[in-house]
Amino acid sequence: MKILFAICFLFTSVIAVFSQNYFAQDNSVPVYFGAKTLKYPWAGGLNNPQFGNIDLNGDGIDDLVVFNRGYYDGGQKILTFISGGTANTVDYTYAPEYVKDLPDLHHFMLAIDFNCDGVEDLVTWENPAVMMLYVGERLSSGRLKYTQQNYFTYNTQSGNNTNIFISAVDVPTMIDVNDDGDVDVLTFSPAGLRIEYFENLSIELGLSCGDTTVFDLRSYCWGDVTEGGLSRQVTLFDPCGTPKDDSLTAGGARHAGSALMAFDENADGLKELLLGDISFDNLVNLHNNGLIDSAVITTQDTLFPSYDRSLQLPIFPAAFYVDVDNDGKRDMLVGPNTPKKGYNYNCSWFYKDVSSNNNVSFEFQTDTFLVDNMIDLGEGAYPAFVDVNGDDLVDLVVGNNGYYENTTSAFPGLALFINVGIATAPAFKLIDRDYLGLSTFLSGVAKLQTVVPAFGDLNGDGALDLIIGDHVGFVHYFRNTAAASDSMKLVLDQPQFKNIDVGSYAKPEIFDVNGDGLADLIIGRDKGNLHYFENTGTTSNPNFSIVPTNSNFGEVNVKPNLFYGESTPRVVNLTYGSGRYLLVGNVLGNIAVYELDATKRYSGAFTKVDSVYSGIDIGEYAHFSMADIDGDGLLEMVVGSSRGGLNFFYDTGSVGVAEVEQQQNFPVKIYPNPAAGNWQIEMESAIEGVPVEILVYDVLGKEIYRTTSIPSGTSKVLQLNLDVMSGVYFCRIQQGKYSTVHRLLAQ
Repeated sequence: MKILFAICFLFTSVIAVFSQNYFAQDNSVPVYFGAKTLKYPWAGGLNNPQFGNIDLNGDGIDDLVVFNRGYYDGGQKILTFISGGTANTVDYTYAPEYVKDLPDLHHFMLAIDFNCDGVEDLVTWENPAVMMLYVGERLSSGRLKYTQQNYFTYNTQSGNNTNIFISAVDVPTMIDVNDDGDVDVLTFSPAGLRIEYFENLSIELGLSCGDTTVFDLRSYCWGDVTEGGLSRQVTLFDPCGTPKDDSLTAGGARHAGSALMAFDENADGLKELLLGDISFDNLVNLHNNGLIDSAVITTQDTLFPSYDRSLQLPIFPAAFYVDVDNDGKRDMLVGPNTPKKGYNYNCSWFYKDVSSNNNVSFEFQTDTFLVDNMIDLGEGAYPAFVDVNGDDLVDLVVGNNGYYENTTSAFPGLALFINVGIATAPAFKLIDRDYLGLSTFLSGVAKLQTVVPAFGDLNGDGALDLIIGDHVGFVHYFRNTAAASDSMKLVLDQPQFKNIDVGSYAKPEIFDVNGDGLADLIIGRDKGNLHYFENTGTTSNPNFSIVPTNSNFGEVNVKPNLFYGESTPRVVNLTYGSGRYLLVGNVLGNIAVYELDATKRYSGAFTKVDSVYSGIDIGEYAHFSMADIDGDGLLEMVVGSSRGGLNFFYDTGSVGVAEVEQQQNFPVKIYPNPAAGNWQIEMESAIEGVPVEILVYDVLGKEIYRTTSIPSGTSKVLQLNLDVMSGVYFCRIQQGKYSTVHRLLAQ
């Protein structure tokens, strides 16, 4: 796949030397949990999912769109799954390429055919607290295009139009309440106590379905119920009073948030409501025994579905009515509507409609729908590529914020994925969800809430050590006592290493910034800036001051707002030797790129190359790691997010296109290969007197050797002598504008 992409790029693009490589998403690398092969391992996990059916590819089969609500507006994420259409079967393929066809969504997503043209439209929240319609149309290619249409408004008693209010916390519902052929709105009033019914006026005005976004407020107290925040129940047969007296009902308690799902439970034409409350873990089924134009809720099931396994999902469950398994009947999917609270792994409840008649009957199937086929570590994912077991294959260690079992307690740790593939075809298997037993590790007087790993050789023995960043700003040093080429044996050497404290949410990187042979520390934090700690010790005895060498390293700050940035640094040779780059993830799921200039390590600003590297947007809290895990000379990247999962990207080689052309005029041979550390580099077309730069880097993309030589006379053979452990390395040779990259095998 990678070779094909590079060839296509070569013939369709202008060849030019560019300072960055482009990464594209890939989902082909297999991941195993025991004997199970995950179907969507790199989909990124789920925490607060909302669901909708949309035919994404125009094959006439409803696919699945998942909107994961973010803690910050801008941190949300859309995932798209194509249905195989197998009857009575959950049959999806993760297909992120369809996300670009969908509009930006905020806080909630409703997929509904508003204008009755057979193509699902989308409704979402928009500032200032309004419902926005995006109309979908089918292009000739079969793909979808969405166009922003209008706010939903209604006619007031004074004859003016005003926006239908929707809280950023609530989830409304849309259904044809009165069976007149167009889609109406049920949502909570601004005070959050009553359900308001807005009738679509398209048919009443003699228009076609969905021709207007102007509604009529038919009831400010639909169903004659009110909801407070102090009880799982609603108040039935409440007269409601006038539209202005919300404060007088339900004991005067203002309600903060609700999620609605409308459906016709018993096929009588009257619509029932499922209600999730911000204060509770249950769904309430409000049963309608009124009239089609005058709903009256007469009974309620506060443990719905009480006839099966009742939903108990901390906290604030939101239900969605979709056909999950291609049987023509809509099922129920439920997720928590409040980010950073409640379950973050058992967060996707699937109830199948098992009815044999028109009466809906939900039967519990799983509380990990989709999630159980993803890498999902609960809240947060902080990956690091490293060879853990010394087999020369790159493994994966992933930290997290923990698996929440209620609204307050979590169990963070390191997950260990061993590469069980081969050198050219990686595959990962989950070996340990609590590697090194960090779930019980204490940071000061507090239990860890965040575990962020970084690997590097701190004590100069050739073996990679481990630094862990935590939620209160400390870092902890685990020394590798094994030989460099052996399986790691990590031992806690010093908790709260050197008393370094960056404030909150330390995210470390180990890198020799000043080139003195000593590993320094670059540490990100919650505020979005970087702290640089220069190693003032010796090769075997690292030493750092408690005071940062530079608390505004490179003047980098990835904070998108006034509060949080969540900077996560990595230093990488993106173009394999033409320059070091500092990549920094941020709270909104993007990665910024800076040129790392060691002369500015004490003060001064690094040059920003890109704000959204490769267009990557994975949702909140991008934390990543890069390595060449398949030996093709190009980097792969995994990016973790707050959803607890990982996205996988590969280097398309688009930047390497310039080098492909240059290699035709710059033939180089390296031999013997494999070798025990001594190679000969033969350059048939080297130009006498022009410097040749030779760079060697490891599979993690980190530079381990650099030299410059000037060819003279007839000698076009250079010696490369390295004292390295056995494994795979890459050598970049450049003279002037010509360059090439070769793989080195060290015995």
